[in-house]
Amino acid sequence: MRPGGLKRQETDLINANALSLAALFLSSAALGGAAAGIEDISQLESLAPGFGNSPPAIGRNIDGGSVFTNFFRAYTDRQFFVLNSVQNKYETPGTKLVELDQLMWCADLSFTNFEDDDVDASGDASVPIMGFTGHCLWGTSITRSTFLESGAQMSTAALLSNEFNRDLSVSGVFVPQSNGFDVNWHINTDNMIWRMLDDGRSTGQLIGWEVHDEGDLNPNAASSSFSSVGRVQWISANETAALMDMDVTELTPEQFMPMYKKVWTENHEMEAIVDNPNPEAEMEIVEKAKDGDDGDSIMAMGDEEDTSTGSGRRLGSITPGVLSVALRIFGL
Repeated sequence: MRPGGLKRQETDLINANALSLAALFLSSAALGGAAAGIEDISQLESLAPGFGNSPPAIGRNIDGGSVFTNFFRAYTDRQFFVLNSVQNKYETPGTKLVELDQLMWCADLSFTNFEDDDVDASGDASVPIMGFTGHCLWGTSITRSTFLESGAQMSTAALLSNEFNRDLSVSGVFVPQSNGFDVNWHINTDNMIWRMLDDGRSTGQLIGWEVHDEGDLNPNAASSSFSSVGRVQWISANETAALMDMDVTELTPEQFMPMYKKVWTENHEMEAIVDNPNPEAEMEIVEKAKDGDDGDSIMAMGDEEDTSTGSGRRLGSITPGVLSVALRIFGL
């Protein structure tokens, strides 16, 4: 059961949003498959928003709005929510196309010091870097094909449910030449990446990929490389709450941190069991995080020598059950 079921007293507006977004989850406007009836290049040109118009001025998008709209909202709210509808093509010949919707809740945001009037050595004002880094939680609502049949990794498929169950990192920076924010997400326990150009509109496009990882011990590692393309929709906390069957009071920057820690821990414990040939080292970091050690102390662990093993890494406590399962997997 997901935390905090949606209360009956939610407003009609939220319920209406929930219905419209649920419809988006179920349809996603048919991303997959080639467009039917395209016989002339002019038909493609007619589908491009603003085709033939002059490029907008820097800071403005093709709708005339500000490219900083979504960035400012994230800056003031200290969090943001996006709903992605994507299609994934896995590497195996003849594989089925996988279409899915994924919801990302991003918080713990750290913004660059773009408000400062920095001056470089020559005395000229430096170009402000407007950007951020942060963490995200990912929930997948529905799939239209089977992940495993298409070659996805077992750990990915096992986590599919209508709840936040994957942890990600995110970064974004404003690029004047591109007239938008280059935003990137990646899964913390895998090499899965998504990228989009945020031009301030409520919807946008993204691409994604996962490449072959030579050291991946997952049973599906040889078939899990994929390419991805899709749509991004920026949504509100109320809309997210309705979709995830949660109370909106659970979707705050303060509530994000303990949930992120829980999901991060669970995913790293699973990764240690399935994919890591050195689970003791990973589990030491996990145990440190469980005990409340800050990130700086965890990062410094690699600098501490372990004279008993000579490996240069100090071995800490590890959950006996996790270790025993990991050793059996690796035949030890």
